[in-house]
Amino acid sequence: MLLVFCVAAVYAQQNYKVSTEKEKKGILIEEFTGMRCQYCYEGHQISGSIVNGYKGQVQLVCIHTGRLSPSSGKYVYKTEDGDAIATEFGARSFPSAMICRKPLSGSYMLSRDGWRSMTDRNKDDIAIANLYAEASYDNSTRDMNIRIEGYNTSDNSSKDMRLNVLITQDNLEGTQATPNGTIGYTHMHVLRDYITPTSGDAISNKAEGEYFTAEYKYSLPEEITGQVVKPENINIIVFITEDGMKRVANVKGIKPEYKNMNIKAQVEMTAPDINVGKYYGYQYFEANVFNNSAETMKKATFDVNIDDNVNEVVADCNIAPFSKGTVKVPCSYEIKEGKNVKYAFTIKRINDTDIDAKTLKGSFECPSVVNNNINVKFVSDRHAAENELTIKDMNGNIVKSFGPFKNGRSVTVDQAVKIEKAGTYCVELTDNFGDGVEFSKQGSLNVSCDNGPIENFSNIPSYGARVFFTIEDNLGINDVTIEENGNGKTYSINGMVIDGSSNNERIVIKNGKKYIK
Repeated sequence: MLLVFCVAAVYAQQNYKVSTEKEKKGILIEEFTGMRCQYCYEGHQISGSIVNGYKGQVQLVCIHTGRLSPSSGKYVYKTEDGDAIATEFGARSFPSAMICRKPLSGSYMLSRDGWRSMTDRNKDDIAIANLYAEASYDNSTRDMNIRIEGYNTSDNSSKDMRLNVLITQDNLEGTQATPNGTIGYTHMHVLRDYITPTSGDAISNKAEGEYFTAEYKYSLPEEITGQVVKPENINIIVFITEDGMKRVANVKGIKPEYKNMNIKAQVEMTAPDINVGKYYGYQYFEANVFNNSAETMKKATFDVNIDDNVNEVVADCNIAPFSKGTVKVPCSYEIKEGKNVKYAFTIKRINDTDIDAKTLKGSFECPSVVNNNINVKFVSDRHAAENELTIKDMNGNIVKSFGPFKNGRSVTVDQAVKIEKAGTYCVELTDNFGDGVEFSKQGSLNVSCDNGPIENFSNIPSYGARVFFTIEDNLGINDVTIEENGNGKTYSINGMVIDGSSNNERIVIKNGKKYIK
């Protein structure tokens, strides 16, 4: 390992990419685990849901250590670095985790039922120093170059600030004990190596408004503890501590740019987090796409087939190499109450490269036509902050938001909303953590209008639910009031003058407003 660590002396001559604005800090979760630990399986589900729920703010490092993590055999994920961190902070029971290396009641280790609440405590903290990181990897030499920039948003002169860099690996095949027996399991976020010492590299420039930079050159091993190191599965984690090894002040996770990777560009495409249900009305489809290529996926070309009418569309996106993201695929179709729509969308090209096609298909019914007085009633479980409740138009634009909601409690929303503009809409309830709304204990989602219920849910699985409905252009006439204005004219329900001199006058009633032509 070659290390270059420096502080820029003349800031004006540098072209920094790190932000100078105050930002929320990233959150580091270090999860201590083992393949022979049956409750560690549940720990992985909890930490994974936290990573999903905080949408890029949380970085996860799974440290295999202790007596429940094998030191020999086919699958060995223990490392000297991981053991050193476990010893330093007293990891003795599994699963346990540190959240930003902050102690609680004198201990850095939290049991799995406290991970979410401790993460929530840190999520709004402002970073004392901003971070930016980028890296490149050359597969012909297996050399990786990492560049890091930092900017002090406050005066950190009295702090023992240190920079830490490590790599984790995804998609490591192995086993995992569970309460119901041992299963084959794909391990993610596994600590493989520290590039810096586990104690970190000291940062000397700490005054408010000062920058610091660091560059590392790292040769990626072919194997670590007997496990093949695949560069496409590597993640780089960069974090700052402010009290020696303790108190994580900020963290970033990145994928490198890849060179000389002889891998055919491919994708895997799966159903969206919220599936297309019985009813649907958005003018787009969604898909989760894993970009199995060495370049960032900036656009994707699809064939969209709706009722045997095929159109080619291009969807913009930004999915890092060997990473997963969501792609929104534009579409267009007539929305008519009760109409059944068959659809299929096929990805055939990423950027300008043809790939083996992948298809998602299904069918749905167009939503019912209702009046424009909508009532939304939602009762959450005690993790209300995980939920977002909105009303969106057919293009996904938010026309009404409820919340945000606070965590650690149940909330009730019971609100009438008048939709002023005709079109198709959706009441969308999302659970960002992907673990559903626990309606076995409490909760519901009910959407209705003046004419009665539109759709009711007593259980929200995984990532949420959607209720679609259509407001017609002609809202109809619920009541007619004739106002005497002295001209002696009387109008029929269709607006024509039936008494008096007409001169072809007509009342036009549109969306509740009266016009005279």
